[in-house]
Amino acid sequence: MIGDDWMIKWIKDTWIFYIISIFYKMNKWLLIVTVLLNVFLALIPMIQMVALAHLIDSVIKMQKDGYVLSMALIPIIVIMILLIIKNFSNQINNLIKVSFINCLRLKYTVVLSEKKAKLEYKHLENPKSLDLITRVMDLPEEKLYDCLFNLVGTISLFITIISLASTIIYYMWYIGLLLIIVTIPLMILAVKGGHATYEANKIATKYRRKYQYYEEVLTSRETSLERTLFAYGKKLNEMWKENYEIARKINFKTMSKWIIKSSAYGVISTLVLAIIIACLIYISAKKIITIGIFIALVNAIYQLNGNMTYELSWKMESLVKSKEYINELRTFLLKTELKAAISRPTIPAVNFESLQFKNVWFKYPGVDTYILKGTSFMLEKGKHYSFVGVNGAGKSTIVKLIIGLYSDYKGEILLNGKPISEFSQSELKSICATAFQDFTRYFINVYDNIRIGNINKINDESEIQKGINILNLNDLINDLPQGLQSNLGKLFESGVDLSGGQWQKLALARFYVNPGTLKILDEPTAALDPISESNIYKDFELLSKNKTAIFISHRLGATKLADTILVLHDGVIVEKGNHSDLVEKNGVYAEMFESQRMWYL
Repeated sequence: MIGDDWMIKWIKDTWIFYIISIFYKMNKWLLIVTVLLNVFLALIPMIQMVALAHLIDSVIKMQKDGYVLSMALIPIIVIMILLIIKNFSNQINNLIKVSFINCLRLKYTVVLSEKKAKLEYKHLENPKSLDLITRVMDLPEEKLYDCLFNLVGTISLFITIISLASTIIYYMWYIGLLLIIVTIPLMILAVKGGHATYEANKIATKYRRKYQYYEEVLTSRETSLERTLFAYGKKLNEMWKENYEIARKINFKTMSKWIIKSSAYGVISTLVLAIIIACLIYISAKKIITIGIFIALVNAIYQLNGNMTYELSWKMESLVKSKEYINELRTFLLKTELKAAISRPTIPAVNFESLQFKNVWFKYPGVDTYILKGTSFMLEKGKHYSFVGVNGAGKSTIVKLIIGLYSDYKGEILLNGKPISEFSQSELKSICATAFQDFTRYFINVYDNIRIGNINKINDESEIQKGINILNLNDLINDLPQGLQSNLGKLFESGVDLSGGQWQKLALARFYVNPGTLKILDEPTAALDPISESNIYKDFELLSKNKTAIFISHRLGATKLADTILVLHDGVIVEKGNHSDLVEKNGVYAEMFESQRMWYL
């Protein structure tokens, strides 16, 4: 029993079982039809060979004994049926392919997209993980179907080769042995070629990601203004070509080596074929086999040579690529996730009471330098705080830790007196309302752009109107062709594009309708003019009344709104106090504020 359990576990762990289980769950009957159809198609060459031999022998016999149609009727009918099946099989396989791909898009591709959304944030900032995600998420439904197609196709090809070889062995056993000797090295060569090709593709991926990014910059509408203004198109073209050529040469070099080796082996296989045909001529002359069997065997061996020399090599290489893809897919699916990453905020929301960092040390994955070096502070309910500091001081890092994007830190982060790790993402979402500088531009209508900020009350029009009023968006909406229902961006034919500041106001409207009691603004007004920025901070002060707020901004004029300013320098809090106290202290904050004084004169 122990041995049987081990065998069952081994089978379940194989990539073949994995791919079959995926399609079995998609549509088991369609999978069964696919397998049975391809197995039958694999036997057609052997059946056709036997029928052809009988047909030729029948015709030769009729030449001697006289015309009797019934002698040739059965092989003719068999050959006609086989031809009809072969002609329709392509259409049937294409229909099966379309059906499977549609099923995969509706079901499995959604699973992969959700997995990507659930990944821990560190995977999205790791180049190796991004390369893996790029390979896995690039037309996954097509690649998954190719895995099944390559698996079934390889099995079918082996059935064809075995059935033809068995028929040949029946007449000449030593020829069958010779075919086996020729086939085994070719299989080994094909497997090595498949591994080499996939590895080359993995190496080329990082260059492909680069040239695809350059291509986007060179062709996208969003970068068209700066392309024209700075005339950097030629330089980026050169960078695109450099990375494209590196990726192309990596793949070309690997493929060239494999093609040369397989072609050389193909020549050897052809010579073996010539020897086999010479042997058949000899035994045919000795009347050991009939003319019909001779012709059928020659035709079968010719087809077998093509199967073994080219099709087997291609199938085995494709099968290895499929195996590598499934292995990477499983690696991707095993990557760690954020707890409740795609769940909605909890209802009722968790109230914010306090937040404390106690001697927190943090560095980003793959980096040796710590961003936070023993950071400690305390935030209390109902007060407004501002974090200031130079670029790289750790301001945005603190926000990422608060909202739970990273958990591998040293020290303690206490939320409401409990370790923040004990809170799920759903609970943190209900507490935190965050507005980032790098906001997202959703190519949907204006109404949906705002209301997704409060997903649990997505149809609460009063809250949506409140966000519109606070951001002074009424004039903008009234000027749009369909008001709140106007589609934004160039995804739609009637889509309207907005300025950077207008897009940012929409992002802030989403933020305002969010019911979270800890309001966090991380450089949220970078695209706004000074007057709009000033108005937003004034409105924000009213909106966040009786709520806790965190401001992060390089523009120190906004920090006057904060009850407490925390100055970050080299990963630690070096100063703390209100604006007046810190200016009088004449320390780091005073120096920063003095350097920006002219902005506010």
